[in-house]
Amino acid sequence: MRQLDEFQVRLKKAVEGGETMPISLPSSMKTRLSRVRRLIEDGSVDTTTGDRLVVEVGDRPPYEFSLPPVATIGRDDGNDLPIPSPFVSRVHCRLVKRGEMWMLEDLGARNQVYVNGRPQSGCVLCDGDIIELGDVSLVFLNGFGTGEE
Repeated sequence: MRQLDEFQVRLKKAVEGGETMPISLPSSMKTRLSRVRRLIEDGSVDTTTGDRLVVEVGDRPPYEFSLPPVATIGRDDGNDLPIPSPFVSRVHCRLVKRGEMWMLEDLGARNQVYVNGRPQSGCVLCDGDIIELGDVSLVFLNGFGTGEE
């Protein structure tokens, strides 16, 4: 299994309500982290079961999406996770489970995909990673809390 870099460890702890992050983040990401932390603390998000995304679109209430082994994300209704936002491409990105790892692939969207504030064309996702597509935040939760190895 891939080791988490220092940024990801701190981000994961911040999302779970642990330490504060001594790195500089855009205010929009700090706001999204705070919202996700509150959802976890009040039990609205189950952090112990299954691979899924917590989806935040604009000012709408966040919701959970259970991930199938391959999931396309975009504005078009034909995606596994359709997102109604003009800032998201028709087919923006894809998440693919390979063994125990999840890979994110940018599908050539006009607006870049950001993971933890960094532009990505493809990467391995870790529990707690924040994926940003335009004005949409997706928090990746991989269900490590299930006790399954």
